[in-house]
Amino acid sequence: MSFDGVPYLNFTELARHYDFRIVGGKDSTRFSANGTEARIDVGFRTATVEGETVTMAGPALYLDGSYWVPVEFVSGHVRGLLATVLGEHPVLSRTTEPDENGEDVEVPLAFSAERVDGAPDPVLPVTDIPSTEPQSTEPPVTEDPDLAVINSVTFLQDLSAYEAYMNPTGDARDAYLVLVNKTEKVTADLVPSPVVKLNTDYTYNGRKVEMQETAAKAMEAMFKELFKAGYTDMHVTSGYRSYEYQVSLYNEYVSQEMADNKKLTRAEAEAIVDTYSARAGTSEHQTGLCADMHNLSSANVKFAKKDAYKWLCENAWKFGFVLRFPEDKVDITGYSFEPWHWRFVGRYHAYKIWQEGLCLEEYLETLE
Repeated sequence: MSFDGVPYLNFTELARHYDFRIVGGKDSTRFSANGTEARIDVGFRTATVEGETVTMAGPALYLDGSYWVPVEFVSGHVRGLLATVLGEHPVLSRTTEPDENGEDVEVPLAFSAERVDGAPDPVLPVTDIPSTEPQSTEPPVTEDPDLAVINSVTFLQDLSAYEAYMNPTGDARDAYLVLVNKTEKVTADLVPSPVVKLNTDYTYNGRKVEMQETAAKAMEAMFKELFKAGYTDMHVTSGYRSYEYQVSLYNEYVSQEMADNKKLTRAEAEAIVDTYSARAGTSEHQTGLCADMHNLSSANVKFAKKDAYKWLCENAWKFGFVLRFPEDKVDITGYSFEPWHWRFVGRYHAYKIWQEGLCLEEYLETLE
């Protein structure tokens, strides 16, 4: 699999196959091989190998009871193994060296803080808004009092497999703060990568809805919890939209306004539509980071009266989502109240936006 464009492999499965010793839990685990050791911490791009800090191409993940690490970590810090990627799948092979008799024998598996000869340095993914925040092998020591809340969220079920998606850390923490509105536009050729389909269990009538992968996984976690809390009639109606689709949707709304009121000019109809629909290039749906969701037959402000909406208002931040167009921020966002429209920014920023009662435009100003 890949995460933020980086190929990963199941390191727990690898360790079991090669009889590594495994000690730890879902947050931090030590792997031992032939007297050497590596410690992997979930959510961190750094690992501790033989007592030294090494950098990986992406953060360690914990999915379905297993640790996942970038493929390059194995090639770079596990002597005796060669890890490559064939298509979308990692391929492992043992390396050999001649013994005293000139016969090729397998190199004993061992962890090494120094990169294995010939292994390339990790290529760190470039994010839209890179962070200069230093990395550590330990949970960061910070004066930010909110981190205690942000990092200790609990759920009605085990959602640990989704933690790295809901709560991006390190360089990825700020990568989902891209602002798109009536003045901050995106180009027609923007397509988020990677885009994946949402589980159809959570979409309206099982229709195809796509989102950017991290946002999609966080959304899936939120719907699992929504269903667990009893709101099983909730569904996602819209996610990623292409530039071309937004052109078509906007024009459809304009035509409908003119059909409903024959006296309207096109300019007058567009002025009305501008209060509730984005023109192409100004819709954050094109980023793949937002979704429309409700439990009505169609999107309507009546959703704000539903218990499911109240649940979202109290809990969506835990999954990294914020209400994008609040009722009291119309003069700032430029759009009327949309209780169905939720935007992914990651738990760290979502909590602060929620706690301070801000819209995204206001919050981004506090970061300048």
